[in-house]
Amino acid sequence: EAAIECFKLSLVVAPKGWTAKARLMTSMGILLRELWERRNHEFYHRHHHHHYVRNGGGGGRSGDDENDDDDDDDEGEEMDMEMAMDLEQARQMRRALRHEETQAATMDDALRLLRSAVALQPADPNLWFQLGTTCYMSGRHADESVAAYVSAVATATEHEPQWPGAAPILNNLATLSLDRIPRSASQQAKMRHLHVAIQCLRESTLREPD
Repeated sequence: EAAIECFKLSLVVAPKGWTAKARLMTSMGILLRELWERRNHEFYHRHHHHHYVRNGGGGGRSGDDENDDDDDDDEGEEMDMEMAMDLEQARQMRRALRHEETQAATMDDALRLLRSAVALQPADPNLWFQLGTTCYMSGRHADESVAAYVSAVATATEHEPQWPGAAPILNNLATLSLDRIPRSASQQAKMRHLHVAIQCLRESTLREPD
């Protein structure tokens, strides 16, 4: 996060027309994407651990525990326990909402920077690749992800024919097209996505026959 702040300051003081600005924006967008990914991992790890502990570590209850439960008829204590559980569930929901809001803002910042970067240097396939990957990871911009990957391959073909990233991107495009098949409403759409996937894999094989 300290690196992100440094990059922010660099963008503020950067002179107009600075040639490295697009690259700096891309690096910052990648850092934000990695921060987003790390926060997701940490949040769900904590949530899973908390749920595991609350449920007794996943183990069964002993016979003695069951006998004790049979002897415990205090309705007041049961109500207190229910209220405590309700409060804990409410806290968990608030934490989840705050997490989602923070993560959405972080990903939006990453996408904004990467979109600005490709606008500054549209002939750089690496920038399009990073935008496509981030759009895909966000889970909210599948169409833009495909468009960015297509632009990456197109710019590489025109400006950097030997760019090594083209084959992996074509494989990603094939995967995205295959993912769309089950969600397609018509048979025609399914066949179109399948055709795109096959074309991408063929082109990828031509670029990297091994």
